[in-house]
Amino acid sequence: MRISALADADHSSQPTVTTQVQRMETAGWVRRDVDPDDARATLVTLTRAGAHALGDVRAARARVLDPALDRLDGDALERIRVAVAVMTELLELASTEPPRKDS
Repeated sequence: MRISALADADHSSQPTVTTQVQRMETAGWVRRDVDPDDARATLVTLTRAGAHALGDVRAARARVLDPALDRLDGDALERIRVAVAVMTELLELASTEPPRKDS
């Protein structure tokens, strides 16, 4: 994915994402390659080490949340299901709507 696409997806500036990508590249989590369709652009790709690190973070989050989720009743779990659906819809809308200009 190009830096510009990552910035758009994260609602961040390209310089901010470039800095983060440089840090992840230093850690060995991503690699940057020249875009074959545009030599001026680079593509960022998750490495095996990056996928492993991402998996570790997701597993750590699950270890924190799973015990709490296990204590919830059916009504609470349904509210979470609805909340996740609403957040998913909100993120989809945010990725397709043009950014608002503050007055």
